[in-house]
Amino acid sequence: MITTTDGDNTITTGNGNQIITTGSGNDRINTGNGDDIITVQGDNDIIKTGKGIRL
Repeated sequence: MITTTDGDNTITTGNGNQIITTGSGNDRINTGNGDDIITVQGDNDIIKTGKGIRL
């Protein structure tokens, strides 16, 4: 769906937009061995879920 060269941002959105949305059962994030899964800056929330959603 989306292909980028090394170092490019894969998806960038404005504040408040959803970054990635997938249907039920799809992989949310799939990375190769040794890759960072999620990196955040400063005091950003790492994971936010709605009421009743388990991690």
